[in-house]
Amino acid sequence: MRSTSERTGREQARNVYRKAGVAGRAELSAWFIEDLLAPREPEDAPHP
Repeated sequence: MRSTSERTGREQARNVYRKAGVAGRAELSAWFIEDLLAPREPEDAPHP
């Protein structure tokens, strides 16, 4: 789709993992899933 080599794609993925502080694809996916499933406070809730 982006017309880049496989090596470039892997290097870019490694950079994303490094910046996110994760070891790989599975850990990055878990990080997003945890964020989506985490309970959130209502927008109008008073902050301490």
